[in-house]
Amino acid sequence: MTPDGLKVSDILQDFPDCPQREMALRALRKGHEDLAGEWLKALTDMVSEGRARIEADRLVDQKRRA
Repeated sequence: MTPDGLKVSDILQDFPDCPQREMALRALRKGHEDLAGEWLKALTDMVSEGRARIEADRLVDQKRRA
């Protein structure tokens, strides 16, 4: 994902609820697309490296709702 064209709705849909996502949203709302992109990159890296349990937690929540 590139910083150009970031949308709040896409971030809310594509990323789990966590502090990194909130920081990206805050940066984007203040007009700092480059900073928002860095927060999202860090969040993506954390999830892919298994350093964040938020992805697993989200899957558990989805199963509970089903």
